[in-house]
Amino acid sequence: MIDFKKTLNTLKFSIKFDEDLPRQFLKKVFKDATVNATHIQEQIKLATGATIKVTKINSNETAIAMIGTSLALLQKHSALMSSKQGKKVELMCKKSLEKDFGLTIKESELMVNGINEYIEAYNESWNMKTNPFNRPAGILLMNFTGKDVDKVFQKDNRELIDPLIHQMIMDMFMLMIIEPMKVFKQ
Repeated sequence: MIDFKKTLNTLKFSIKFDEDLPRQFLKKVFKDATVNATHIQEQIKLATGATIKVTKINSNETAIAMIGTSLALLQKHSALMSSKQGKKVELMCKKSLEKDFGLTIKESELMVNGINEYIEAYNESWNMKTNPFNRPAGILLMNFTGKDVDKVFQKDNRELIDPLIHQMIMDMFMLMIIEPMKVFKQ
C-alpha cells in the first residue's frame, strides 16, 4: 500500500527542492546549538547534580548529533521525503559544510565524520530494534561531557551510562530535531 502522505510530501519536496533547503537546515541547527547544549546541560544537572560547562565544543557536538541523526531519520523513516531524497539531502549538507560556513578543511572533515558516526549509530539502534535515538543519545552524552564523562555513569557500575540521564537526553534529543527539520516541510 502506498503511503499517501509520504507520496504527497515527496512530490511537493521534488518541486521545491534546491540546495538552499539543506543550507537553511544547517543554519538553523548551528544557530540553536548553544541553546540546545544548555538544555542538555540542564538535564544532566537535573539527573545527576553535575554541572557540565557549555562550551563551543559541546555546542558543536550537539549540532553534529542533531544533523547526523536527522539525516539518518530522513533517509529511512521520514514522511517528509523518500530515502533517495534523504540521501541527496545528506550529500548536500556535507557539501554545504565544506563551503558555506567558513570552516577549515580539517573542521569540516571532523564534522562530516561526526555526522557519519551519528547516522551509523541511529541505523545500528534501528537494526537492533531499539529506540533509534538510543545510541546517538549515548554518544552525544559521552562526547558532550568530555573529561567529566564519569559523572554520567551509574554509581555502582562505571561502565554503564545512568539510564535516567540517558532516557532524559534521548527524549530531549528527539524533541530538539523537530524544529530544524521543519525546513523540509515547506
